[in-house]
Amino acid sequence: MTALLELMPNIGGPREGIKHLLMSVVHSVMLNSAPTWAPTLMYNRRGVNVLNAIQRRVGIGRVCAYRSVSYEAVKVVAGFIPIDLMALERFTSFEARRAAMKTGTHNGWSLPPGDPEPLSYPQILRA
Repeated sequence: MTALLELMPNIGGPREGIKHLLMSVVHSVMLNSAPTWAPTLMYNRRGVNVLNAIQRRVGIGRVCAYRSVSYEAVKVVAGFIPIDLMALERFTSFEARRAAMKTGTHNGWSLPPGDPEPLSYPQILRA
């Protein structure tokens, strides 16, 4: 993370396209295995805060802002979705694909035998 921020100084840094690419790389790394750990974000606020802090630092580098700028302001100016919502979205799409595979409405793929039932849709997303 620190090495990535050194690539994006506030003054005279890379062009906007490169900044967008670096931010998407950070999001890809942060969302690795998101369907596995995303349900714990509903119960663990500390994990959400850690992810938001990382996303804020990358967003500050993208918009060339001071480090005193709030996370909400960086989200709006940089135009990104909060990382916890992206992780929950990946979880729900994974579970929808898994349910489709269980019911046979998939494209020819099947689950291995003995695979557990898909998890139910998180209650927090219904509210």
